[in-house]
Amino acid sequence: MVGCRNFHGADKIVCGMHPYGWEQDDNCPDWQSNQRHKRVYFSFEREEVIYQLNRSIQPNRANLLKNDDGTLTLWDDYTNRRFQFSWSGVLLDDSDKLVELDEHVSLLDYIQHFSVRTVIEFDYSLKVDEFAKQLQGIATVKISDVGINIRVNSCPKLNVHIERQYRFRFDGVPLYPYESIVPQLLKYNYNLVTLVEWLKVNQARVRQ
Repeated sequence: MVGCRNFHGADKIVCGMHPYGWEQDDNCPDWQSNQRHKRVYFSFEREEVIYQLNRSIQPNRANLLKNDDGTLTLWDDYTNRRFQFSWSGVLLDDSDKLVELDEHVSLLDYIQHFSVRTVIEFDYSLKVDEFAKQLQGIATVKISDVGINIRVNSCPKLNVHIERQYRFRFDGVPLYPYESIVPQLLKYNYNLVTLVEWLKVNQARVRQ
């Protein structure tokens, strides 16, 4: 929190005792006033801190936003996914999560991830025929003007009683990552490839 004598570095945002931030929503027990700030701030509450963090992630199509309710939203503009943190940098329980990172990492770990990530785009329209063959009897795969659609047929054994259509960009990123029809097992790892694999596994179970 700002105003603490334990902060050091050029921007005074790294704590010598808790370099990854105090991972609770209450005040840090080690906070000591530096006698220059009367108000105590959470680690990532100040606009200037958020500005500095954004400088490292915005080139990689991510953006950190401050909300008035004591939370932060980290937007991944490439996948249109969002991750929620408290002003102290703690990942909220009901937030989306990256499977590449440990479940209990902090905001700074996500900032590090997005600051160095490399987006490799692949055109999956070249594999539509292959996907259609793999999903024969359980789903159809077609190309539309905006991407690739997978239409899952009605199948009571899969607890699917109506047709469902999953929509993806040509690079395999879902057009709507938070649709209610997203399989629960793919909640944090949903894309064209993982859905095809999930359907293949369930297809095998139905045929047994």
